[in-house]
Amino acid sequence: PLGFSGMKFVDTTLEIEMNNGIRLPVVLDFDMVGVNQKGDTSKVNALSTLASPNQKGDTTKTLVRLSGLGTTTLKYKAPASIQYYDSTTIGAKNNETTIVELMSSNPANFTVRSRARIDGRGTLEDGMHIGGKYRMLAPFEVIMEPMTFISVTNTPVSYTHLRAHETPEHRGWGRV
Repeated sequence: PLGFSGMKFVDTTLEIEMNNGIRLPVVLDFDMVGVNQKGDTSKVNALSTLASPNQKGDTTKTLVRLSGLGTTTLKYKAPASIQYYDSTTIGAKNNETTIVELMSSNPANFTVRSRARIDGRGTLEDGMHIGGKYRMLAPFEVIMEPMTFISVTNTPVSYTHLRAHETPEHRGWGRV
C-alpha cells in the first residue's frame, strides 16, 4: 500500500500449462502490466513456442514458468510425462521486470493480454485441440528491508489529556 515500502516477495511463480493437439507450431504470447498506487508500472512479457505432437491424435504438454529468473519453457512429449525433452529460459529484457518484481510492486491494477497464433503452414485436422490452465504460486516468504511507514494523511497528536508537567516540551521530547 501507499506509504509502505521495504518488503518484497522472494519466490513468486506463475505457471501456465498448455496441452496441444495441433501438429503445427503454436506460439503463446502474453504481456502483464501492473500499476501500483504510486503510478509506477511493472511489465512482464512472455513468448513461448508450444511443443507440438508428431502424430495425429497425440497431445503434448508445455509448461511456461515465470519466476525471478524470467520465463522458462519446458516441453513434454505427453501430458503425463514427468521428464521434459527441451528447456529454454529467457531473462527479462530492458524496461521489463520478472513476475517476482511485478508482484512485489504491489500492483493496484493488473492487466494481462494474451495471444496464441499458429506460426507455420500445414493442415488443421478434425479432432485437433489446445487448452490449458494456470497456477500462481506465491508462498508467504518475504524479505524485509529497512522499512518506512508514511501515513497517507497527517494526523495531529493532541496532548490535552496530559498534565502540564507531562507535555513533550517538559519531558525534553521537543528539544533538538
